[in-house]
Amino acid sequence: EKTKNDSRMKVAEAYVQILYDIELADVARRQIDIDSAQVARLEAFVKNGKAAEAELSQQKATLANSRLTATQADNNYRLAILTLTQLLELPTPDGFTILRPTQEELDAISTGSVMGPDAIYAEALSIKPEILSEQLKLKGSEHSIKIAQAANYPSLYLSGNLGTNYYTTSGFNSDGFGTQLKNNFSQAIGLNLSVPIFNRFKTRNNIRSARIDLENQKLTLDNTKKNLYQEIQKVYYNALNAQAKEKSSEEAMLSSKDAFALTQAKYENGKATITEFNESKNNYLKSESDLIQARYENLYQHALIEFYRGKELVF
Repeated sequence: EKTKNDSRMKVAEAYVQILYDIELADVARRQIDIDSAQVARLEAFVKNGKAAEAELSQQKATLANSRLTATQADNNYRLAILTLTQLLELPTPDGFTILRPTQEELDAISTGSVMGPDAIYAEALSIKPEILSEQLKLKGSEHSIKIAQAANYPSLYLSGNLGTNYYTTSGFNSDGFGTQLKNNFSQAIGLNLSVPIFNRFKTRNNIRSARIDLENQKLTLDNTKKNLYQEIQKVYYNALNAQAKEKSSEEAMLSSKDAFALTQAKYENGKATITEFNESKNNYLKSESDLIQARYENLYQHALIEFYRGKELVF
C-alpha cells in the first residue's frame, strides 16, 4: 500500500506539471500575438516613414524569440503528457488529454483554510500504511518473545506405532507370508516428558535477543511516526507558503498588467520606445508565469494535505 501511495504521488506530480506546462504554452502564444501585432504595426510605420528599419528588425527578432519560447513550451507539454502516460502504463500518449480544474475550484483552494499539522497527523496515524506496517512488526516482536520463552517450559510428547514383519531361516520351515504378518503384528504407545534444565544459556540468550528486537522495533515505529509528522509539517508550511505566494503573485501580475497597458498606450502615442514596450511586456508575461507556478504549487500542496488525511489525490 505504501508503494501504491508513492505511485499515486508521482502521478499527481506529473498531472500538475502538465497543467503548468499548458498554462505556460498559453502565455507563450499570447506573447506571439502581441509581438506579431507590433511587427505588423511597425511594418506599416516603416512604409509611411514613421519608423526605422532597425526598429522593425529588432521587433522581428523579438517575435522569433517568442516563437522559439512557444515551441519549447509545446515540447515541454508533450513531454509532460508522455511522462504521465508512462506512469499510467498506457501504450501511447496519442489522443491522451487531461481535465483541467475550473477557475472556481482554483479560487476555492487559494482562499480556503489549511488544517493544522497536529490534526492532520492524528488522522494519518490510523491510516498511513507505513505506520500500520511497523505496528504489525511490533506485534510480531512481542510474539517472538513468547516463542523464545516457550523453551523454558516442559514438553510432553505422545507417540505411537504399528508394525509387523516377515522372515525366513535357512534350513528351517517358516510360516507363510500372510500368517507371519498376522502373528508378528505389534502395537506400541508412549509418553515422553522433557524438562529443560540447562542448555548452555541458549534459551536465556534467545529471550534477551527477542527483547532487544522488540525495543529496536519500538524505536523504528517511533522514528517512522516522527518522519511522518515531519513530512506533514513540511507539507503544511509549503501549503501556507504556496497560498501566500499565489496571492502575492496575483497582485504582482495585476500591477504588471496595468503597467504594460500604460506602456503600450504610451508606445502607440510615440512617448515610449520599442525597448521600453518589450521590457514592460516581458515583465507582464513573467508575472503571469510566476502566478501560474504559484497557483499549481498551491493546488498540489493542498492535495497532499488531503492525501495525508487518507483521501484520494483528486484535483
